[in-house]
Amino acid sequence: EVVAGRVAVIHFDPSDAIAYDVLRSWRLELSTSRDLGAAGQCLLIVTTLPYGTGFNVSSPLLQSRTMVSLASAVALAVSMVKTIIVETNATWPPLTANLFAPLLSNHVRVPVAPSVELHFSRSDDDVTDWNDIYVFQLLTENVYDESFSITDAAFDDVFEIASVILTPGGYVTEVAPFRWPANGSGPYVDTCFQINCLGKVDTIKGLVLASELAAASILAIIIAIFFRRHEN
Repeated sequence: EVVAGRVAVIHFDPSDAIAYDVLRSWRLELSTSRDLGAAGQCLLIVTTLPYGTGFNVSSPLLQSRTMVSLASAVALAVSMVKTIIVETNATWPPLTANLFAPLLSNHVRVPVAPSVELHFSRSDDDVTDWNDIYVFQLLTENVYDESFSITDAAFDDVFEIASVILTPGGYVTEVAPFRWPANGSGPYVDTCFQINCLGKVDTIKGLVLASELAAASILAIIIAIFFRRHEN
């Protein structure tokens, strides 16, 4: 039961998993409805960041209104279209062009923001998106305190990194112990909370990659149409 800390409530949205976006969204939600009860103490917020950038609690992205996931999709789309134009020596992407061909290179880097850079690599005929996974928990001693202003609070007074799964390797590293209700020990043993669980980690990364590519492909098509119409 939740009261005994035997249930983990996991939030993961592959359509927008970038840590900065997710934490801003959660802080806004908590500022209007903070009383999550025992469920809030069982909450694990699963987020991602591109490989190697690391989470920076002082990042300007936490204070901005920039939707990093959308900015990433735009940057990826522009990069794909630009690369195809250069490689085909054309003024706009050919109708027969494979928009994803640039991602089949050995290593592709796509700058998004000063502290965010997408990384893609080729594995046989597949594309791999290099992402680190950050799992956050709520600092409920602050969040549940009615005198505590969530809106004005620093992010590290509302959220705490509980564990990370860094690329390459994919091993879980505990940063801070989980704080389960009633001093509970959490769910019954699940090796995926303790060691590398390749299936579930790959599923998370696969969902994020699929979401990024879907958004980027739509934007790339729009950009390509714009190029053609502008040229005409």
